[in-house]
Amino acid sequence: MSSLVIEAAGSLGIWRLESGQTRRWRNSESDGRSLQGAQTAVNLTEPQAISWPEPETTHVWQLRGAAAQEARSHWQGWLSSDEQARWQRYRRAADRDRFLCSRGGLRYLLASYLQQPPASIQLRYGAQGRPMLAAASVPLHFNVAHSGDWVIWAFSRCPWLGVDVEVLQPRRRLRSLMQKCLTPAEQADVLRDPTAQLARFLTMWTVKEAHLKAVGLGLSYPLRDVQVALQPQPQLVRPAVTPTNAGRAWHVQVWPPDAGAIAAICVGQSPVAVDFVDLAPCTTTAVTDTKSPQKLIDNF
Repeated sequence: MSSLVIEAAGSLGIWRLESGQTRRWRNSESDGRSLQGAQTAVNLTEPQAISWPEPETTHVWQLRGAAAQEARSHWQGWLSSDEQARWQRYRRAADRDRFLCSRGGLRYLLASYLQQPPASIQLRYGAQGRPMLAAASVPLHFNVAHSGDWVIWAFSRCPWLGVDVEVLQPRRRLRSLMQKCLTPAEQADVLRDPTAQLARFLTMWTVKEAHLKAVGLGLSYPLRDVQVALQPQPQLVRPAVTPTNAGRAWHVQVWPPDAGAIAAICVGQSPVAVDFVDLAPCTTTAVTDTKSPQKLIDNF
């Protein structure tokens, strides 16, 4: 296997690359206003040896599904029998494709971390249907999210890990949805800027869902019982209360995979450095602002 080690190198913003390249950047809690990165070529059909995240580092990988067309047949062959059955049960081609990208990409990355064939990796499922490594003794934890054409995977040594992504598509009855999901203070914060209500709502939503996935509850926990503040940067004001996470420090980070989506990660430890890797080029206009992800979100 060739080697791909995530590391910060050079100073740049979020930019568009040619096909077959990746973009990488690091945003550390100790330096929240900088984005640094380097680019490298990645073959999505041949797993590479990837160094595990350091104890206080989380790896986030993102992929636009349309950029992985050539990998589809390989990824399908990597699926387990139960994954194959689940894939075939989807009636809509878009749903089948999204599942294949989500699970095939997961196996590509796990194979790269574990340095074993993708098809040989055994998974088990938690109470909320969350996939995890069958070998509980392996201290590598992950979470997956997808929306529209985006798929995002997060990897950490910390088991308290959640990620979410949402495309910026108009929601029907947004006000009604806000009343069900947001506290009165959050609703006032969203309505404060009439030109960015959807982006502000989805920022809160992605943080909440990432957090609830991190604590293992998913959307079974009342969203109004979790509170998020957007300023000076997205953060948990009131986390979910469970017997196992009382007093836990939470690291939250929000970023735009492109100008049409918002994503969030939540990790149950702090401080945390988050390394981001884009497995395929953005097809939207390049963004050259090198300030924090919150600045980019404010530009929506």
